[in-house]
Amino acid sequence: MVRDGLSPQPLRLRVTPQTRLLSRGQAVAASQLVSGTLVSVAFDPQKDGYDVAKEVSVLAVPGTNFTFVGEVTGLDLSAGVLILTSANDGKTYEIYLGFSADSVKDKLRQSAHVTVLTRYDGERYVAQNVTVNPTSSR
Repeated sequence: MVRDGLSPQPLRLRVTPQTRLLSRGQAVAASQLVSGTLVSVAFDPQKDGYDVAKEVSVLAVPGTNFTFVGEVTGLDLSAGVLILTSANDGKTYEIYLGFSADSVKDKLRQSAHVTVLTRYDGERYVAQNVTVNPTSSR
């Protein structure tokens, strides 16, 4: 079953021996598909309601650490959420701050360049450490 924030109902997909299971471009075992794993799925819809996954790419397994470096493009300190546009891939990531940002909250602002050490908890990226990077003079 796959949940998508845009759909109220989970999507049931069948994984067959022909389904390609990948992580960082390398084949992985089906055991990598634990509850809470963040995935990207390519599938063929079927009329019988049992859609078949052609390829499942594992993006993040619960408990995995990630380091994000980039620009703050959104910030809601009352909700404890930082939106970061990655300098590595240009994608936008939502990161939950919690207590990790207490020491840098006065330096956090839109357009700040940051390094954020996170842990994926099965639902979201949770900051473990936030560093506001000095900006270089232009």
